[in-house]
Amino acid sequence: MTCGRGLCRVLYMAYDVTITAPVLLVLNAIGSATGGVSGYNISLTTGLSSGSLYPILHRLEKAEWLSSEWEKAEPSELKRPRRRLYTLTEGGRDKMKQMAATLLNNAG
Repeated sequence: MTCGRGLCRVLYMAYDVTITAPVLLVLNAIGSATGGVSGYNISLTTGLSSGSLYPILHRLEKAEWLSSEWEKAEPSELKRPRRRLYTLTEGGRDKMKQMAATLLNNAG
């Protein structure tokens, strides 16, 4: 992990993740939830628009920090479209802990 000018860059599984304030908001929204969180609920929690949120979710999933799956129920039962649910992977949780430790060490 390298940090500079308020941003950290983490190399994980040969995929670069730039840690910005919106990325931290998304990670916090997903990490503090129990079970999967829909993009809509992440948007409500973070205040991010879909144009900002979904590219972040895609990058984090590609870097294997997140996993996602569709709701199991049928849309006819839900009376609405199914939602894609996002959860932190174990690797994502580990990276968040490493990031927090690095930021604390750089602050002190």
